[in-house]
Amino acid sequence: MSTSFQEFFERLQKYTPIQNQSQLAQALEVGRAAITLAKRKEIIPSKWILYLAQKYSLNSDWLASGQGQPYPVSEAKEKENQFGFIPIVTPQVNKEGDFVLPHSLKWAPFQFDQVWLANIGDPQSVVCMRMVGNSMEPEIKDGDYLLIDRSLTNIYAGHVYALGIEETVVIRRVERLPRKILLHCDNDKYSTLTISGQDRLNIQTLGRLVWVGRDFI
Repeated sequence: MSTSFQEFFERLQKYTPIQNQSQLAQALEVGRAAITLAKRKEIIPSKWILYLAQKYSLNSDWLASGQGQPYPVSEAKEKENQFGFIPIVTPQVNKEGDFVLPHSLKWAPFQFDQVWLANIGDPQSVVCMRMVGNSMEPEIKDGDYLLIDRSLTNIYAGHVYALGIEETVVIRRVERLPRKILLHCDNDKYSTLTISGQDRLNIQTLGRLVWVGRDFI
């Protein structure tokens, strides 16, 4: 069965970190001109199919035609609940009161076990963000990878949350008291911020922190 370049590319977008033609060129180690030519001629070289299928453990027949299962039959059941990519977001808030995704959708540089994710939160609601600043040290350091579950917005004392304040996302340990909210920093150099009155309505709870990781380099 023949398939268009767009259909082929949409399959890649759904099951790999490749989200644009530049990333496809990088994955294949070819120039952008080669991708443009393939798109114009509606011809996907078979060696591209085989290479990408092997690189991302996909079923080459499915990648080429869309028929069958995304993963080889022997691996399909295992892959179904094994690992997945998590979208990485920027520390900014959009007009809808949610995290800002990069213009070109990016993913955390590692995959996460779906069963493990389900034990700590909702895998479909988790996003990844890099920590900015030292306000939560020593627990959370500048540059750490943070997994934030957007489905967990109820405030429980002692937990750490991603909060939207105007257009900025901050990470704070939150305590809710009658008619006021306390935003604690783990770093003693920063004072606790007290939000009261109408100002409380300007604080958006974007999700709860469920995991922290960092590179040791």
